Amino acid sequence: MKKCKWALCVALGIIAMSCIREEPLNAEADIESVTLSGDVLNRAPIIENDKVMLVVKFGTNVTELAPEFKLTPGATIQPPSGTVRDFSSPQKYVVTSQDGEWSKLYTVTVTYADFNNYRYDFEHVKIGTVNRSNYDIFYELDPAGKETLVWASGNPGFAMTGSDRKPDEFPTYQVDNGKSGKALALTTRRTGGFGSLMNKPIAAGNLFLGTFDFNSALTNALKATKFGTPFNRIPVYLKGYYKYTPGPVFYVLDKDAPDKMRP
Repeated sequence: MKKCKWALCVALGIIAMSCIREEPLNAEADIESVTLSGDVLNRAPIIENDKVMLVVKFGTNVTELAPEFKLTPGATIQPPSGTVRDFSSPQKYVVTSQDGEWSKLYTVTVTYADFNNYRYDFEHVKIGTVNRSNYDIFYELDPAGKETLVWASGNPGFAMTGSDRKPDEFPTYQVDNGKSGKALALTTRRTGGFGSLMNKPIAAGNLFLGTFDFNSALTNALKATKFGTPFNRIPVYLKGYYKYTPGPVFYVLDKDAPDKMRP
């Protein structure tokens, strides 16, 4: 009887071992963080979906920088991390996932923490895409016509609440009827069923200097918004033009209501 029990245990052990499979290789191809040797960075790197901006201190030699990249587990990057490159113009990097099936092209830009433009007219936008929705990203140009500042907004977070939206359906977007030329429009929007499920039934328009981490937007809003950027002047005043129209109904959050809204 003991021999039969021993044989049964051995058989079960072999079956269990034969069912163990190797863990699949990672399919992510992202840059998670960037560092530069020496005390040259003026602020934390700004990492977006396929772009990285490094803001360095004035006087830094940008023609010989060797960024070190932390990638998602198992991913590789070309040129390799630590390669010396000339960042007087944006440089391209390709990150390939551990399983080799996915790759992402990143553009890495280095800029000085010195503002050359103090007038913002919101004339320039480019398109960002999340969840098959397109939204406006506002940016500014320096006197030489080079992109020098990119505004942040909560648009990427709003994109997660629905798909196939157009730029003027977002809380932050460009309009034609500015005081002169185009203008920035900020409109509070409903977030639909997904937003209501998270007790966030509305999203306000917003635009700010800094970064917005849409991955944290629903779980930790305070960590999602990182306001501010280094400035080399002491501001004395702010002047601008705006028009304001209140919404037809004022709502408060009501977690018991079907859409979480109560007039």
